[in-house]
Amino acid sequence: MDLSLPSIPLAVAAGVAQFFATKMLMHARPPKTEGAKDESMAAMINKQMMYTMPIITVFIGLRLPGGLSLYWLVTTLLTIAQQYLILKDRDKKSS
Repeated sequence: MDLSLPSIPLAVAAGVAQFFATKMLMHARPPKTEGAKDESMAAMINKQMMYTMPIITVFIGLRLPGGLSLYWLVTTLLTIAQQYLILKDRDKKSS
């Protein structure tokens, strides 16, 4: 695989990984409080970003060298692992 050329599989994998990383954080948010209009607006924007940013990542990855998509993928996978460890520890402490 020549990483100096755009790579469709790496671009798609980076977008999918970014979607799951964002989805993991969406489920980890604290419960909603009463009377907070700004929180519902922020939640709506976050939900839109959860779907649009991975698509943008794929389009960027399709135009730039595959090395960038590989870097993006590996970084996102490490982020998912880090979030998993932190959220697992937080859930263990709250129980």
